[in-house]
Amino acid sequence: MFIQGTLESVLFLIIAMDSWSSTQRPAGFDPRRGSLARDESQAIYSTDPADPWNRVFHFLFTRTLQVRLQAPGAAPFMAGDDRFVLSDRVVTRIEPGDRAIDPLYPSLLWMGSFMLDGSVYEPWQTLREPRYSQLLAALTEAASVPKRPPLARALMQADLWAAYDILRTPSSFRRPGLPAEVSNLTAQRRDQLLALLARLIQSLALSRDEIAALPDTYSGAARRHHLPDLFSPTSEWFEVRWFSDRNHDRAADHRRAARVFVKPAAAPTDVAAFLDGLRDSQNHRLLDAVALVTQMLLVANDGSVTPSSLVSEVQIRSVARDAEPRPAVGRVRQLEISRRLLLLSPNDGGLAESDEDAPMYLPAAGNDYAFASPSLRRQAEQQPVLVPMRQRCAACHGAGIGALMTFSVALGPASQVPPVEHLQPAQNAHARSVAARKMALESFRALLRHWDTTRN
Repeated sequence: MFIQGTLESVLFLIIAMDSWSSTQRPAGFDPRRGSLARDESQAIYSTDPADPWNRVFHFLFTRTLQVRLQAPGAAPFMAGDDRFVLSDRVVTRIEPGDRAIDPLYPSLLWMGSFMLDGSVYEPWQTLREPRYSQLLAALTEAASVPKRPPLARALMQADLWAAYDILRTPSSFRRPGLPAEVSNLTAQRRDQLLALLARLIQSLALSRDEIAALPDTYSGAARRHHLPDLFSPTSEWFEVRWFSDRNHDRAADHRRAARVFVKPAAAPTDVAAFLDGLRDSQNHRLLDAVALVTQMLLVANDGSVTPSSLVSEVQIRSVARDAEPRPAVGRVRQLEISRRLLLLSPNDGGLAESDEDAPMYLPAAGNDYAFASPSLRRQAEQQPVLVPMRQRCAACHGAGIGALMTFSVALGPASQVPPVEHLQPAQNAHARSVAARKMALESFRALLRHWDTTRN
């Protein structure tokens, strides 16, 4: 049965919340925290792990990984930095996948090629047996499941849409030493999956009115986790944009919109001048906090990309100040979507918060937004590197607020420097611009070509 307000679901919610809260309590860095005991289907979209939706999720998101750890006392560099020192310890983790990540574990790091679902030596595991036939069977069964509530349909569509885009990206499956017939078979399997995924994405599509009626998950999470009021017209926070093309948006192939907010240490008398001043990194000390909110986009049943009120991730970096006042100790908060929690209790926002010791994967480079990216270090043997969450953030941004990537843009000497935009959160300006970019991409036009135009 799917998750809704029944006694079974209430009992399941109590068990799930107790399990979730126990894994979120600060307990020091434990590299196995959050790892599953077994690589098997979970109760995500319904209480029955054997439900086809749960099986689809398992084949797309759940993976067993061999991960490396940093050496004791190692400095917080990127996983690909030669100065970063690894220990010889290797840990096995079974990643559940119910968080703010893309399916199929893509990596953009291999010499300009696009590998997914495996190491550089064994990519494309989903297109190999037995996983390929298992996923195909689960998708076929999922297509025959009666319609479920709009929230479940929205979440599943987002998962399948990501899988479609990721599978579509490789232009060829040819590799040195791989027989041509194997490459051709892999491409045929990919094309078969793409057609099935596209039809399922269409069958799950909501109307624009249904998308507008989805729960406001940031507001729910703000109540539960005491998050700042970012979206109120009277908020102390400003939504800002310097350039409309953001790395976070491109990393998600424009299926999500990354919205940036800043909180001044003191209310500025001239907001426009204050925001323009942030283009100079020396002025970042005038901020108390910065926030990144990742907003999910959906494909409506009319074929348009539409911003939703669903949030997949929230990152907040803030500083405490001493008497001078200058930045002192920084604090990092990170919350990620849990589909299971959101479906069980939509009013609570479905965001699970990680403490600063929670195990996180170190990015291989500053523009690496993938999950569990293989390290480029020879010592790591292409294995991802696990560190505490606070170190993962510091590797890119530094301590406290640190570097603001929104304003870390290299411009040529003759470049025109645009002003920093002060966006009105209620107008959804950035999410709408990302949606327009997505609709102009060939990847999206290819998706619509699979749709049955006689429907809707």
